[in-house]
Amino acid sequence: MTRSEIDRNRPLSPEAFPRKHSPGLLWLSLFFVLLFLLPQGLSGQNNYNLFVKQWNAAIQTRDKKKQARLLKTYSAEAIDHFRVLCDRYNISGSNAAADAMEGMKAVWEQVYGSKTLQLIENMRSDLDSDGLRLLRKLDGRRRQAWGLLEVAKKTKKPEDFKKARDEMKAVADALEELGEKLKAAECVLGFVSVLYETPKKNKADVQAMVEALDRYERLHKEWDWTQGKAFKRNKVWAKSIRAQVKRGGIPGNEAPKKKGQGIKLDPNGKDKKLGKYLKGSKWVKEDLYISKMKSLEEGISFAASAWPLAWTGIFLEGTAPKDMDSFKDGPVTLQRLGASKYVAIVDKENPKSKKVPLKIGAKPRSMYVPYMKGEEETEYAFWFYVGSSQVQVGGISLNLSPQWGRRKTALIFYRSASILSCKIAGQELKLYDENFNGKVGEDPGSVMFGDFRLGGGLEKVQGHPSVDSMRIGGKKHLLPFSRYVKLGDSWYRLRVLRNNEVLNYRPLDPATVPTGRIVYKWKGPSKAKPRHVIVREMGFFKGAAFDLVAGGKKGIEVPVGEYEIFYGRIYNGKAPRANYAVLLKGKSPMIKVEAGKTATVQMGAPFHLEFEKKQEGGKIIMDSSTFWIRGSFGVKYTGLMPEVLEPDLVSAKDQKGRGLRKLGTWRRLEGNELEDLRKLYPKVPILYLAYVPINKESKNGITPLITVPLKKAPFIGLRQNKHKMFGKLLPVWK
Repeated sequence: MTRSEIDRNRPLSPEAFPRKHSPGLLWLSLFFVLLFLLPQGLSGQNNYNLFVKQWNAAIQTRDKKKQARLLKTYSAEAIDHFRVLCDRYNISGSNAAADAMEGMKAVWEQVYGSKTLQLIENMRSDLDSDGLRLLRKLDGRRRQAWGLLEVAKKTKKPEDFKKARDEMKAVADALEELGEKLKAAECVLGFVSVLYETPKKNKADVQAMVEALDRYERLHKEWDWTQGKAFKRNKVWAKSIRAQVKRGGIPGNEAPKKKGQGIKLDPNGKDKKLGKYLKGSKWVKEDLYISKMKSLEEGISFAASAWPLAWTGIFLEGTAPKDMDSFKDGPVTLQRLGASKYVAIVDKENPKSKKVPLKIGAKPRSMYVPYMKGEEETEYAFWFYVGSSQVQVGGISLNLSPQWGRRKTALIFYRSASILSCKIAGQELKLYDENFNGKVGEDPGSVMFGDFRLGGGLEKVQGHPSVDSMRIGGKKHLLPFSRYVKLGDSWYRLRVLRNNEVLNYRPLDPATVPTGRIVYKWKGPSKAKPRHVIVREMGFFKGAAFDLVAGGKKGIEVPVGEYEIFYGRIYNGKAPRANYAVLLKGKSPMIKVEAGKTATVQMGAPFHLEFEKKQEGGKIIMDSSTFWIRGSFGVKYTGLMPEVLEPDLVSAKDQKGRGLRKLGTWRRLEGNELEDLRKLYPKVPILYLAYVPINKESKNGITPLITVPLKKAPFIGLRQNKHKMFGKLLPVWK
């Protein structure tokens, strides 16, 4: 995953659109970036404050690696902060500011091999108080020039476009004359944007645009700053302009889109009034910046639990390198070189690639891991953990410690520790990669994991859904990622672009998003009460996902449509001693939400025990790995740990339960019984087998099976009078 270089002025980015688009669409896509990402925006200020906070912390701890990482991520913010330090030193003669400048210059040259900060210092040191006041005045005029462009767009008057263009050029000229070449370059791009918006351009205007882009490149080169992603992207953009001019085209004079174009409607037209974008609105792009989780917390998905043994594992044998196959953003390659010596190979295709040490041990730790994304080195934050010789799993002690002797093996557990953040509609949005594949913003269920603990039996793995999550504003409750979110009084459509580099958002016309409410009610033991109940819309608003628990007693407002219960989590207590379970659709019905109405979902008790049975000849075979709990709404509760199901097998004369007889009992594993069960099911991971109840009365070894003669069981079922999480579990007669 690439950590975006966040430029507060964010000039044009050709990677935001498919390169094979027509020139007209190309220009339109490009220009939307400029129009809505003006200098000194809310997100830009937020990013600057974040950089300064993290930079000061890295300075205090003398963490050179973190300092280098921050300069790579926040190059534009670093330049702005260096300007502040320069002015502070020039005005007050602060020794602290001088020391901070020297430290930042040293790390900057180490990271980029560039003299940019030294050139900035040289220029600022030549300014007296009048020069600094002029610089601040020009900065204000730069913002006003963008305001003039907005006025011209509304009036469509040629004289207003000329006023905006002349002001942008005048400010650029004054900044360059003063020596502030990077800010001058920003205004040059503003000049280009005004020309683009000007209606009925001629060839002279197009030539002025080309010359302005040449000037933009020259200004950056003069200040030795051509390594920033913004510059590289704009260089490609300038190349596309020249190509279009060479073909005789005039960029920006293309015909406007037809009304309704780009809105996807259903074939029958019944949804033609749903989900339209607010008139006059456009997509707004916000760069996503990456940070690392400081402490473990429970996610929505079980694989993103605070309990490390729920994470995905990678098995290392010997000293051979191995890729983390589940990660899709680039090859993350781990290698073990000693008993407790783990490294990440940055570029596995390069025999001379550097190897970065990883501090992996019996205590979960989060860390950045470098890898190659295409031809560029980047990094991603992971949690890592290896077990010890006394790991408690379902009451059984397992030896999961790495071995370094005649046999060299290590089982490493990992999950994502990355947080991708931006600001939309005035609120901070944090995205979490709970399926740890290196991509955020995926629809619920787009990635599934195989799991033997979901009631499908040990012969057949079932799919365990994944849910990427998000946190909006300062709210503590974690929400599933949704393409549709409500912020304040408005609904927005979200898209994550360019593999986690950019989040797009756009307001919807409230008249085309009729809503209702879903109220979730719980009846049953508090220990079994879900922390998350995720529903997803299956019709026009597909991609909309909501957590019913987040709605509280008033319920949650959702767009009209048909919703299914998709996934949920139950956890109580603190890892590793917490009780866990997952919640799946099971036999629950669809939830229909109508405009202005409230749908109620009553969940919880009474609970019944569901199962699968097999008949072989005159015998019935019952397998405890197929058991699951069905609640009052038909929801499936499964994946229980460590409080496994320990039911009785009972028979009855009829489906009312008359003539009930006990035929057998299951219990949890004890002591060394896990190894015996593993011999029967060698393909099933041992951590999954630890939660399979076994036949209490079996005389033929450890097995989850109970076999009874058919004549003794006209109707059979399961019951458990008292489960520690769910309480009384009733039989389903079959």
